[in-house]
Amino acid sequence: MLMVGEFFRNSGWEVCAEASGHSLDLVLAAQNEWFDVLGFSVGSEARIEPLKRLIEAVRLASRNRDLIVMVGGPIFVEHPEWVALVGADATASDAKEAVRRADAMVPLRCTQG
Repeated sequence: MLMVGEFFRNSGWEVCAEASGHSLDLVLAAQNEWFDVLGFSVGSEARIEPLKRLIEAVRLASRNRDLIVMVGGPIFVEHPEWVALVGADATASDAKEAVRRADAMVPLRCTQG
């Protein structure tokens, strides 16, 4: 996810890329800060159900009621139907596509130039 964060940063996005691994930290961050997009990467089927619960919790806590959630990783390439299953809005096969999709979903974001 850090590499994807660099692609977003290089495209003018403000990025907070903290990989603490603690679900509670993500929920609290969403509650205390404004995020337009949150991204998650999953590498195994065993993480699908925990991700679904985490996305539900983040959406409930988020200050942004229109929060966009993106997911990535090989599991979503193999099973694109799982994007909706976990409650995400979109997936991307690589970092460049993730930026393009986020740009399209959040067209009115402010960029610093």
